Amino acid sequence: MINNNYKNYKSLSKNPNVVSFVPPELEIAIKNCYDKLSLKYKNWDNYIKNELGYETISELYSYLSAEQIDAIGLIIEQIKLKSGIILADETGVGKGRTLASVYKYCKQNKKKLLFFTYNKDLFSDFVRDLSDIGVDNLEKLHVLHNDVIVYNKKEEIVFKSNIKNNKKLIEEKNIGDFDLVMTTYAQINSKSSKAKMEWLKAYCKNAVIVLDESHNAAGDSNTRDNIEVLIKEAVSVVYASATFLKNEDEFSLYHKAIDNLNKNNIEYLTNALEDENCEKLRSFFTAYMVENGKLIRREHEPMKTKWEHVKIKVDEKIIDDVSIIFNDLFEIIEKTKE
Repeated sequence: MINNNYKNYKSLSKNPNVVSFVPPELEIAIKNCYDKLSLKYKNWDNYIKNELGYETISELYSYLSAEQIDAIGLIIEQIKLKSGIILADETGVGKGRTLASVYKYCKQNKKKLLFFTYNKDLFSDFVRDLSDIGVDNLEKLHVLHNDVIVYNKKEEIVFKSNIKNNKKLIEEKNIGDFDLVMTTYAQINSKSSKAKMEWLKAYCKNAVIVLDESHNAAGDSNTRDNIEVLIKEAVSVVYASATFLKNEDEFSLYHKAIDNLNKNNIEYLTNALEDENCEKLRSFFTAYMVENGKLIRREHEPMKTKWEHVKIKVDEKIIDDVSIIFNDLFEIIEKTKE
C-alpha cells in the first residue's frame, strides 16, 4: 500500500532545507497556528534569535533547523503563558537540540530547568546536545543521582556524582544556585522519595520542567503522582515523546498542556474520548491542541514502497520444534519465580 497522503511540513521559520512531513489531519491546524504567530511576530526567526540570545540569524540557522526553530518558538510561547506543550516529533526529527534550546532560553531569561529522563546514560547525550547549540558553560549543573558521570562532546567529565554531597543538599533542602538539574524518573518512583521530592519542589520555583520520553511517567504510578506534584510548582512543562499517550486514562499527566484543566474536567474529557464512537471528537481535540500551539508533530518522509503479501512455504516441523523450546523456556522462567 502506498501512502501519498502525508504533506510536506511548511515551516514558519525561513531556514531552508525543511525535510519533515506532517499527517494530513494536522496540516490545516498547523497552518492556522502559524498564521496567528506570523501576525503576532512579523519576523519569527529574528524573534527566536533574540529569545535564545544568538547574535545573528546565520548563527541561529547554523545550530537549529526550521523544525527546531518552530518547536522552540512554540515552547517559548507556552512558557510565557505558564502552560505546557507536547513535543511529539518522530524520533530523529531533532528533539535533542530542541530540548537543549529550552535550557538556553531559560538561562537567557533567568529561569531554571529540571530535566527528567528515563536512563542516566542520557544525561551525557543532553550535555552533547547543549554543546551542539553553542552551550558549553555548565557551571550551575547538578545531577540528582548517586551513581553517574556526565561527559561532554569531547569526552571530558563535566559532572561526577558525590553521594555525600547529594545527601547533604537534600537534608538541608539547599537548592543552591543551580540553573540545570538532571534526574531520572526512577529517583522519585517510590513513597520513600519524600526528601528528594521536597528538594525538587523547592527547586521547581521559577523552573521549567522537561519530561523526556514522558510516556515513562504517564502510567498509574508513584512516579506520575510525584511528577504531577512538581508540575504544580513549575512555571511550565515540556512533554517530549513520539508516543506520549497510550490511552486516554493517562491524560492527567498532561493537564498543564491541556489548558491546565482540573481533575474533574480531565476525568470528564477522558471518559468522553474513551468512547469508541468518539473518533471525530478525538480528531477535533488533537486539531485544537495543535492549532493552539500545545502539540506539534513532524515525521520523516513516509514510505512510498508498495507492499505486497507473498505466500511462502513454511517448514511446520521447524515451527513445532521451536515452539517446544519456547514452552520449555517459559516453564523454567516460571519456576524461578516460585
